[in-house]
Amino acid sequence: MPPIYTGQNRRCSLENDELGVGATEGIGSDISAFPKISQLGDLYQSYMTDQMNQVLPGFSDIMKTGAVDTQEMLTAARSST
Repeated sequence: MPPIYTGQNRRCSLENDELGVGATEGIGSDISAFPKISQLGDLYQSYMTDQMNQVLPGFSDIMKTGAVDTQEMLTAARSST
């Protein structure tokens, strides 16, 4: 059985496929879906942050403080080299 590439909008058989045209089309359809994938990631991050804030009040503030501290450490490390 020939390998099958399944893109978001296409199902392509690679049998008798010159230079991977079917695969290229399938990959192209996946790439066009990246904005939707990014939105999904943002929704997931928001959902998980909200859940953590319910379990650990102030979680977002703790994360922000940690991010600022980490950035300061990185900046100091870069300036010392």
